[in-house]
Amino acid sequence: VLRANFLLECLQDLDRSLRDCGSRLYVTTGDPIEILPKLWEEWKITHVTHEADETGEPYALERDEKVNKAALKVGVEIKQFYGMETLRPLGNVPGGYVKNVGGCANAVPSTMTSFQSLVSRIDRGNVPMPLDAPSKQDF
Repeated sequence: VLRANFLLECLQDLDRSLRDCGSRLYVTTGDPIEILPKLWEEWKITHVTHEADETGEPYALERDEKVNKAALKVGVEIKQFYGMETLRPLGNVPGGYVKNVGGCANAVPSTMTSFQSLVSRIDRGNVPMPLDAPSKQDF
């Protein structure tokens, strides 16, 4: 229950911050392949950004491909970005951990020592700088 309350409070805080900037947070449920095209039409959406799935899970890959095709069909531009939970993307992309162990997710280090060795081999020049918080003018 505490975790659920924490997550709810985080979403409420995010919505409050977005409202301060003239926007807001919308939360929907359902199959994204069915729901998103309806929302794009209803809200006259022209661009969508989302975090790319880096798990390689077949369901996620198929879902994202179908959503991208649906967006292309109605003229919605999709931009995906890779998460930076650990300063680097996890997946098989330039600068990603999996890419730096030969493209095999099973080869990602499982101990701190081997992880530190991997990090020391990765180019440090492509760590992105943090973004500035959005302002009302950004919306």
